[in-house]
Amino acid sequence: MGERLHPAAIAVYAADALRQGAVPLLVIFGLSLFGGGLDAEAVLRGAMFALLGTAVATLAGGFRWATTSYSLAGHTVRMRQGLLSVKEVEIPFARVQALDVQQGPTQRLFGVYRLDVQTGGGGEGGEIVLGALEEAEIERIRALISGVRALPDAGAPAGTERGLGGRRLALAAVTSGQLGVLVPVAAGVAQMSQQVFDDPIEGERTIAGALPEGALGWILLAAGVLVLTWLLAALGTVVGFGGFAVRRERDELRIRRGLLQRRQASLRVTRVRAVRVVESLPRQLLGLAAVRVEVIGHAKEHAAAQTLFPLLRREEV
Repeated sequence: MGERLHPAAIAVYAADALRQGAVPLLVIFGLSLFGGGLDAEAVLRGAMFALLGTAVATLAGGFRWATTSYSLAGHTVRMRQGLLSVKEVEIPFARVQALDVQQGPTQRLFGVYRLDVQTGGGGEGGEIVLGALEEAEIERIRALISGVRALPDAGAPAGTERGLGGRRLALAAVTSGQLGVLVPVAAGVAQMSQQVFDDPIEGERTIAGALPEGALGWILLAAGVLVLTWLLAALGTVVGFGGFAVRRERDELRIRRGLLQRRQASLRVTRVRAVRVVESLPRQLLGLAAVRVEVIGHAKEHAAAQTLFPLLRREEV
């Protein structure tokens, strides 16, 4: 039969269902609220649709929790989901490349964590995802898997934990390499906006004041776009790497990060295939760099998930 997830998984799965259905729910809510004018009846009708959506999501979350089980026996992690359409996944301990622990707002509310069990198949996320586990259970799973795959030098002393202080986090934010990606995106949005404002028949702008006039106006607009993209890049760095720390324990690297969505990844040192040093233009001028690792199982993860340390002095790399 296997073990059940923490009952908080009902809320986690319900929140996921609400997120996936957020757009149609908002459309229904908006139509019910404003379709016949904004009055008490429209507000009540919109609230009823919202409550109905929440109730359906809660029922779906309860069903998903009741039909999900996992087990750790015979040196294998197993997960079974579904009732009519059953999905079963089995991963031998020896094939586990990484354990990624996350704690989003819903998990944090109930004091539980999400565990992604990743193999060498690559891709984003884990082949097995356990949406709500207590910390003690995660440590038990980690100990079982690590015990089977321990290296001969497992008795080697663990290194000290190294974190990213507030000053370095701020410096990493203002020198973020994401700026180069966001600028062309913002420029593309501006170009699309200009095309929207052009009348397809007469070639005249339908919104006269939407775009600047004269060189000074365009310079100010370009400066505004640059400042906006820089702020977005800085904010993304702070949210992604707030509370960052890395520690080596025997044959594993344990990396935790995230301000809102807290993550803790466990990576096998022997699976690191390459180390890459990434220097944006501002960091080159300041003698700084970020260090990323290429690991089997994380090949298709986003850059933040592959980061070993977000900011170091060049001589520390």
